[in-house]
Amino acid sequence: MTDVRTAPADLSEVLDARLAAAKEASRRLARATTAEKDAALAAIARLLRARTGEIVAANALDLEAGRVSGLGTGLLDRLKLDAARIDAIADAVLDVVQLDDPVGGTVSGRTLPNGVRIEQVRVPSAWSAPSTRRVRT
Repeated sequence: MTDVRTAPADLSEVLDARLAAAKEASRRLARATTAEKDAALAAIARLLRARTGEIVAANALDLEAGRVSGLGTGLLDRLKLDAARIDAIADAVLDVVQLDDPVGGTVSGRTLPNGVRIEQVRVPSAWSAPSTRRVRT
């Protein structure tokens, strides 16, 4: 991954590439099964723990840049990552795995007099529809 701190002249290109990658990832995630999403979250938690040293080191650079630019001590404290905070983040990610996957769940529904069932169903946000309805006959 390109470090934006070392490539200011190419920042626009770096950001464009990252945004394009994020857009593609959101499309893949929208099609992922619950098992695939749970496995990805478990991998995130595992990597957070495995790479704690790297994360803390990068965070130290960010905190120093924040000090230099005049960020307040309270904000810097909230932004500071240490092993305990990263472990807590990993635990929180694993807590999400334990939740039911809301995608595909029925929010509400009704049956019309002619027997047609209309349901409002949760969909991935990448599909962005304020209200997605499924009709069953």
